[in-house]
Amino acid sequence: MTPMHEPPSRRDTGLNASLYERCHSYARAEKDLIVRQALRAWEGFRHPDATLALDGGTCLTVYHSLLNRFSEDIDMRVILTDELQHAPAERRIAAFHEVSQAFKEHVNEALPFLEKSKKKSRRPRHGRIETHVLLYQGRMPHERVPPGVKLELVQKPNRLPLESVEGLTGRSIQITSTMEISMGKWQAVRERLPGFAVINAPLIRHPWDLGTMTRALTRTAQQPSPALAKMIEKRRDIALTLALRDLHDPDWEKAYADYARRMATRAISDIRPDAEPTWPTLRKRVAGVALDMGLVPIQHRAEVRKMAAGQWSPHQPDQTRGRGRGPSR
Repeated sequence: MTPMHEPPSRRDTGLNASLYERCHSYARAEKDLIVRQALRAWEGFRHPDATLALDGGTCLTVYHSLLNRFSEDIDMRVILTDELQHAPAERRIAAFHEVSQAFKEHVNEALPFLEKSKKKSRRPRHGRIETHVLLYQGRMPHERVPPGVKLELVQKPNRLPLESVEGLTGRSIQITSTMEISMGKWQAVRERLPGFAVINAPLIRHPWDLGTMTRALTRTAQQPSPALAKMIEKRRDIALTLALRDLHDPDWEKAYADYARRMATRAISDIRPDAEPTWPTLRKRVAGVALDMGLVPIQHRAEVRKMAAGQWSPHQPDQTRGRGRGPSR
Protein backbone atom coordinates (compact mmCIF):
# COMPACT_ATOMS: atom_id res chain seq x y z
CA MET A 1 0.00 0.00 0.00
CA THR A 2 1.24 3.49 -0.84
CA PRO A 3 1.80 5.33 2.45
CA MET A 4 -0.32 8.39 3.23
CA HIS A 5 2.51 10.66 4.37
CA GLU A 6 0.39 13.60 5.52
CA PRO A 7 -3.08 14.12 6.97
CA PRO A 8 -5.83 14.85 4.43
CA SER A 9 -5.49 18.15 2.62
CA ARG A 10 -7.88 21.00 3.32
CA ARG A 11 -9.40 20.42 -0.09
CA ASP A 12 -10.08 16.72 0.59
CA THR A 13 -11.47 17.52 4.01
CA GLY A 14 -13.70 20.21 2.55
CA LEU A 15 -15.09 17.77 -0.03
CA ASN A 16 -15.86 15.29 2.78
CA ALA A 17 -17.30 17.89 5.15
CA SER A 18 -20.84 17.82 3.80
CA LEU A 19 -21.32 14.46 5.50
CA TYR A 20 -20.48 15.95 8.88
CA GLU A 21 -21.96 19.43 8.77
CA ARG A 22 -24.13 18.59 11.79
CA CYS A 23 -21.24 17.52 14.03
CA HIS A 24 -18.27 19.88 13.70
CA SER A 25 -17.84 19.21 10.02
CA TYR A 26 -14.17 19.91 9.31
CA ALA A 27 -12.62 18.20 12.33
CA ARG A 28 -14.82 15.12 11.98
CA ALA A 29 -14.54 15.05 8.20
CA GLU A 30 -10.75 15.08 8.56
CA LYS A 31 -10.83 12.30 11.16
CA ASP A 32 -13.21 10.25 9.03
CA LEU A 33 -10.74 10.31 6.14
CA ILE A 34 -7.89 9.23 8.42
CA VAL A 35 -9.97 6.42 9.95
CA ARG A 36 -10.90 5.17 6.50
CA GLN A 37 -7.27 5.22 5.43
CA ALA A 38 -6.45 3.14 8.52
CA LEU A 39 -9.20 0.73 7.44
CA ARG A 40 -7.59 0.45 4.02
CA ALA A 41 -4.38 -0.52 5.81
CA TRP A 42 -6.27 -3.17 7.79
CA GLU A 43 -7.68 -4.64 4.56
CA GLY A 44 -4.13 -5.40 3.45
CA PHE A 45 -2.93 -6.78 6.80
CA ARG A 46 -2.09 -10.46 7.02
CA HIS A 47 -0.62 -12.49 9.88
CA PRO A 48 -0.01 -16.25 10.03
CA ASP A 49 -1.30 -16.54 13.60
CA ALA A 50 -4.65 -14.78 13.32
CA THR A 51 -7.46 -13.26 11.31
CA LEU A 52 -8.49 -9.69 12.17
CA ALA A 53 -12.19 -9.01 11.68
CA LEU A 54 -13.55 -5.50 12.04
CA ASP A 55 -16.14 -5.13 14.81
CA GLY A 56 -18.28 -2.44 16.43
CA GLY A 57 -19.87 0.78 15.22
CA THR A 58 -17.28 1.52 12.53
CA CYS A 59 -17.99 -1.86 10.95
CA LEU A 60 -21.75 -1.16 11.04
CA THR A 61 -21.23 2.27 9.49
CA VAL A 62 -18.57 1.67 6.83
CA TYR A 63 -19.11 -1.92 5.74
CA HIS A 64 -22.65 -2.92 6.76
CA SER A 65 -24.06 0.55 5.85
CA LEU A 66 -26.57 0.37 8.72
CA LEU A 67 -25.61 3.47 10.72
CA ASN A 68 -25.27 7.15 9.94
CA ARG A 69 -23.69 8.38 13.15
CA PHE A 70 -20.00 9.25 13.23
CA SER A 71 -17.77 6.39 14.43
CA GLU A 72 -14.17 7.16 15.20
CA ASP A 73 -12.64 4.04 16.78
CA ILE A 74 -11.43 0.88 15.06
CA ASP A 75 -12.46 -2.23 16.99
CA MET A 76 -10.85 -5.46 15.87
CA ARG A 77 -11.68 -9.03 16.77
CA VAL A 78 -8.50 -11.10 16.77
CA ILE A 79 -9.31 -14.72 15.91
CA LEU A 80 -6.24 -16.85 16.59
CA THR A 81 -5.64 -20.06 14.66
CA ASP A 82 -7.28 -23.20 16.07
CA GLU A 83 -3.89 -24.41 17.26
CA LEU A 84 -3.25 -21.23 19.25
CA GLN A 85 -6.78 -21.04 20.64
CA HIS A 86 -6.16 -24.40 22.30
CA ALA A 87 -2.58 -23.64 23.32
CA PRO A 88 -1.48 -22.91 26.91
CA ALA A 89 -2.44 -19.44 28.16
CA GLU A 90 1.09 -18.03 28.05
CA ARG A 91 1.58 -18.96 24.41
CA ARG A 92 -1.89 -17.69 23.46
CA ILE A 93 -1.33 -14.35 25.19
CA ALA A 94 2.11 -13.97 23.60
CA ALA A 95 0.68 -14.66 20.14
CA PHE A 96 -2.11 -12.16 20.64
CA HIS A 97 0.37 -9.50 21.77
CA GLU A 98 2.56 -10.16 18.73
CA VAL A 99 -0.42 -9.83 16.35
CA SER A 100 -1.57 -6.66 18.12
CA GLN A 101 1.85 -5.02 17.87
CA ALA A 102 2.25 -6.10 14.23
CA PHE A 103 -1.09 -4.52 13.34
CA LYS A 104 -0.21 -1.24 15.07
CA GLU A 105 3.10 -1.09 13.19
CA HIS A 106 1.35 -1.93 9.92
CA VAL A 107 -1.08 0.97 10.34
CA ASN A 108 1.76 3.28 11.37
CA GLU A 109 3.73 2.31 8.26
CA ALA A 110 0.74 3.03 6.02
CA LEU A 111 0.09 6.36 7.76
CA PRO A 112 3.54 7.54 8.94
CA PHE A 113 2.21 10.93 10.05
CA LEU A 114 0.50 9.15 12.96
CA GLU A 115 2.46 9.35 16.21
CA LYS A 116 2.32 6.78 18.98
CA SER A 117 0.67 8.06 22.12
CA LYS A 118 2.89 8.36 25.17
CA LYS A 119 0.28 6.44 27.10
CA LYS A 120 1.01 2.75 27.36
CA SER A 121 -1.31 0.40 25.54
CA ARG A 122 -4.03 -1.02 27.74
CA ARG A 123 -3.69 -4.76 28.37
CA PRO A 124 -6.33 -5.96 30.88
CA ARG A 125 -8.27 -9.22 31.10
CA HIS A 126 -5.35 -11.64 31.04
CA GLY A 127 -3.95 -10.42 27.73
CA ARG A 128 -7.21 -10.51 25.76
CA ILE A 129 -7.50 -6.75 25.03
CA GLU A 130 -4.95 -4.24 23.82
CA THR A 131 -5.58 -0.61 22.93
CA HIS A 132 -3.25 1.57 20.84
CA VAL A 133 -3.80 5.29 20.24
CA LEU A 134 -2.08 6.86 17.22
CA LEU A 135 -2.13 10.65 17.24
CA TYR A 136 -2.07 13.22 14.44
CA GLN A 137 -1.81 17.00 14.15
CA GLY A 138 -5.18 18.06 12.84
CA ARG A 139 -5.29 20.85 10.28
CA MET A 140 -8.71 21.90 11.56
CA PRO A 141 -8.86 20.90 15.25
CA HIS A 142 -11.92 21.01 17.46
CA GLU A 143 -11.96 20.63 21.23
CA ARG A 144 -14.53 17.80 21.09
CA VAL A 145 -12.79 15.78 18.39
CA PRO A 146 -9.79 13.86 19.79
CA PRO A 147 -6.92 14.04 17.22
CA GLY A 148 -6.11 10.35 17.28
CA VAL A 149 -7.13 6.94 15.98
CA LYS A 150 -7.85 4.34 18.65
CA LEU A 151 -7.17 0.73 17.69
CA GLU A 152 -8.75 -1.70 20.13
CA LEU A 153 -8.03 -5.39 19.62
CA VAL A 154 -9.94 -8.11 21.46
CA GLN A 155 -8.88 -11.74 21.39
CA LYS A 156 -11.78 -14.17 21.43
CA PRO A 157 -13.03 -17.00 19.26
CA ASN A 158 -15.60 -16.22 16.62
CA ARG A 159 -18.99 -17.70 17.52
CA LEU A 160 -20.97 -16.76 14.42
CA PRO A 161 -19.68 -16.96 10.83
CA LEU A 162 -17.83 -13.94 9.47
CA GLU A 163 -19.36 -12.10 6.52
CA SER A 164 -17.49 -11.50 3.26
CA VAL A 165 -17.90 -8.05 1.68
CA GLU A 166 -16.06 -5.87 -0.80
CA GLY A 167 -13.70 -3.57 1.04
CA LEU A 168 -12.64 0.03 0.43
CA THR A 169 -9.70 -1.23 -1.62
CA GLY A 170 -11.85 -3.53 -3.75
CA ARG A 171 -10.57 -6.65 -1.99
CA SER A 172 -12.93 -9.27 -0.56
CA ILE A 173 -12.62 -8.97 3.22
CA GLN A 174 -14.20 -10.62 6.23
CA ILE A 175 -16.07 -8.68 8.89
CA THR A 176 -18.01 -9.54 12.01
CA SER A 177 -21.69 -10.22 11.37
CA THR A 178 -24.38 -7.67 12.20
CA MET A 179 -25.96 -10.08 14.66
CA GLU A 180 -22.74 -10.78 16.55
CA ILE A 181 -21.98 -7.06 16.85
CA SER A 182 -25.50 -6.58 18.21
CA MET A 183 -24.89 -9.29 20.81
CA GLY A 184 -21.94 -7.29 22.10
CA LYS A 185 -24.09 -4.18 22.24
CA TRP A 186 -26.89 -5.98 24.12
CA GLN A 187 -24.24 -7.17 26.58
CA ALA A 188 -23.09 -3.58 27.09
CA VAL A 189 -26.70 -2.43 27.60
CA ARG A 190 -27.31 -5.16 30.19
CA GLU A 191 -24.08 -4.72 32.08
CA ARG A 192 -23.23 -1.04 31.81
CA LEU A 193 -26.44 0.98 31.69
CA PRO A 194 -28.39 0.02 34.84
CA GLY A 195 -27.38 1.59 38.11
CA PHE A 196 -24.91 4.14 36.73
CA ALA A 197 -24.18 6.78 39.36
CA VAL A 198 -23.29 9.27 36.61
CA ILE A 199 -24.66 9.05 33.09
CA ASN A 200 -21.86 8.28 30.62
CA ALA A 201 -23.00 9.86 27.36
CA PRO A 202 -20.88 7.71 24.98
CA LEU A 203 -22.69 4.59 26.26
CA ILE A 204 -25.78 5.89 24.50
CA ARG A 205 -24.27 4.64 21.25
CA HIS A 206 -25.32 1.08 22.13
CA PRO A 207 -29.10 1.63 22.34
CA TRP A 208 -28.77 4.11 19.45
CA ASP A 209 -27.24 1.43 17.23
CA LEU A 210 -29.66 -1.28 18.33
CA GLY A 211 -32.64 0.98 17.67
CA THR A 212 -31.28 1.79 14.22
CA MET A 213 -30.72 -1.86 13.24
CA THR A 214 -34.21 -3.09 14.17
CA ARG A 215 -35.17 -4.48 10.76
CA ALA A 216 -31.88 -6.30 10.18
CA LEU A 217 -31.85 -7.78 13.69
CA THR A 218 -35.49 -8.89 13.66
CA ARG A 219 -35.10 -10.54 10.27
CA THR A 220 -31.97 -12.47 11.27
CA ALA A 221 -33.40 -13.53 14.64
CA GLN A 222 -36.46 -15.19 13.09
CA GLN A 223 -34.47 -18.34 12.32
CA PRO A 224 -31.48 -18.27 14.70
CA SER A 225 -28.58 -20.65 14.30
CA PRO A 226 -27.72 -22.84 17.32
CA ALA A 227 -24.84 -20.49 18.19
CA LEU A 228 -27.06 -17.42 18.00
CA ALA A 229 -29.83 -19.09 19.99
CA LYS A 230 -27.31 -19.86 22.73
CA MET A 231 -26.07 -16.26 22.78
CA ILE A 232 -29.64 -14.95 23.00
CA GLU A 233 -30.47 -17.31 25.85
CA LYS A 234 -27.39 -16.19 27.75
CA ARG A 235 -28.58 -12.56 27.64
CA ARG A 236 -32.22 -13.28 28.48
CA ASP A 237 -32.54 -12.22 32.11
CA ILE A 238 -33.78 -9.43 34.35
CA ALA A 239 -30.65 -7.34 33.69
CA LEU A 240 -31.97 -6.39 30.24
CA THR A 241 -35.39 -5.44 31.64
CA LEU A 242 -33.68 -3.25 34.23
CA ALA A 243 -31.70 -1.54 31.46
CA LEU A 244 -34.87 -0.92 29.41
CA ARG A 245 -36.48 0.66 32.48
CA ASP A 246 -33.40 2.78 33.01
CA LEU A 247 -33.68 4.23 29.51
CA HIS A 248 -36.74 6.14 30.80
CA ASP A 249 -34.49 8.15 33.10
CA PRO A 250 -34.50 11.78 31.84
CA ASP A 251 -30.71 11.87 32.17
CA TRP A 252 -30.37 9.33 29.36
CA GLU A 253 -32.49 11.52 27.10
CA LYS A 254 -30.15 14.42 27.87
CA ALA A 255 -27.16 12.17 27.15
CA TYR A 256 -28.68 11.23 23.78
CA ALA A 257 -29.18 14.88 22.87
CA ASP A 258 -25.59 15.73 23.81
CA TYR A 259 -24.09 12.75 21.99
CA ALA A 260 -26.23 13.43 18.91
CA ARG A 261 -24.96 17.02 18.75
CA ARG A 262 -21.43 15.64 18.47
CA MET A 263 -21.92 12.48 16.45
CA ALA A 264 -25.17 12.57 14.44
CA THR A 265 -24.69 13.27 10.75
CA ARG A 266 -28.43 13.81 10.29
CA ALA A 267 -31.15 15.78 12.05
CA ILE A 268 -33.03 14.33 15.04
CA SER A 269 -36.70 14.18 14.08
CA ASP A 270 -39.63 11.78 13.84
CA ILE A 271 -41.08 13.72 10.89
CA ARG A 272 -38.26 13.84 8.37
CA PRO A 273 -37.61 10.48 6.65
CA ASP A 274 -33.85 11.17 6.42
CA ALA A 275 -33.47 11.93 10.13
CA GLU A 276 -32.40 10.03 13.23
CA PRO A 277 -35.27 9.24 15.65
CA THR A 278 -36.05 11.24 18.75
CA TRP A 279 -35.19 9.62 22.08
CA PRO A 280 -38.76 8.42 22.89
CA THR A 281 -39.02 6.75 19.47
CA LEU A 282 -35.56 5.20 19.74
CA ARG A 283 -36.38 3.89 23.22
CA LYS A 284 -39.55 2.21 21.86
CA ARG A 285 -37.58 0.64 19.01
CA VAL A 286 -35.01 -0.84 21.40
CA ALA A 287 -37.75 -2.42 23.50
CA GLY A 288 -39.45 -3.75 20.36
CA VAL A 289 -36.33 -5.37 18.92
CA ALA A 290 -35.53 -6.92 22.32
CA LEU A 291 -38.94 -8.60 22.16
CA ASP A 292 -38.53 -9.65 18.53
CA MET A 293 -35.15 -11.22 19.26
CA GLY A 294 -36.49 -13.19 22.23
CA LEU A 295 -34.21 -11.45 24.72
CA VAL A 296 -36.95 -10.58 27.23
CA PRO A 297 -37.85 -13.13 29.95
CA ILE A 298 -41.45 -14.39 29.79
CA GLN A 299 -42.43 -12.70 33.06
CA HIS A 300 -41.34 -9.28 31.74
CA ARG A 301 -42.79 -9.38 28.24
CA ALA A 302 -46.07 -7.63 29.05
CA GLU A 303 -44.11 -4.80 30.65
CA VAL A 304 -41.69 -4.48 27.72
CA ARG A 305 -44.58 -4.54 25.23
CA LYS A 306 -45.87 -1.41 26.97
CA MET A 307 -42.43 0.16 26.53
CA ALA A 308 -42.44 -0.71 22.83
CA ALA A 309 -45.88 0.89 22.48
CA GLY A 310 -44.82 4.00 24.41
CA GLN A 311 -47.33 3.24 27.17
CA TRP A 312 -44.92 2.43 30.01
CA SER A 313 -44.22 4.85 32.84
CA PRO A 314 -41.66 4.49 35.64
CA HIS A 315 -44.24 6.04 37.98
CA GLN A 316 -46.81 3.28 37.58
CA PRO A 317 -47.32 1.78 41.05
CA ASP A 318 -47.50 -1.80 39.77
CA GLN A 319 -44.02 -1.77 38.22
CA THR A 320 -41.46 -4.12 39.71
CA ARG A 321 -38.64 -2.08 41.22
CA GLY A 322 -35.20 -2.57 39.73
CA ARG A 323 -31.69 -1.49 40.52
CA GLY A 324 -31.68 1.29 37.90
CA ARG A 325 -31.14 4.95 38.69
CA GLY A 326 -33.51 7.86 38.97
CA PRO A 327 -37.24 7.47 38.47
CA SER A 328 -36.90 3.95 37.06
CA ARG A 329 -35.77 2.55 40.38
